[in-house]
Amino acid sequence: KEGLVDEWKKDLQVFGRYENVYCKIAGLVTEADWKAWQIADFTPYVSTVLDIFGTDRIIFGSDWPVCLPSASYDQVCEIVEKTTSFLSGEEKEKLWGTNAVRFYNL
Repeated sequence: KEGLVDEWKKDLQVFGRYENVYCKIAGLVTEADWKAWQIADFTPYVSTVLDIFGTDRIIFGSDWPVCLPSASYDQVCEIVEKTTSFLSGEEKEKLWGTNAVRFYNL
């Protein structure tokens, strides 16, 4: 909501140094302006996560039902789909499930 990407990135980089730490892409809309967010608002945050953790240590999370005051489940999925549309098919599979299976030992 405040657009503090640089401060957030600096804090997140500390965690990215540890190979055993993954980042769940979740809670995006709950931290945004609930009534006026645009998909493009999330691009710098998703890009930052990808830069720091790569495609092998990211996991999708809908944040459902907590997201509901600001977005539906489908809208949350659309945000992640559009902000990661440039990823390869294999990278998308990692984001949407394969990485979670590996991380949680499912």
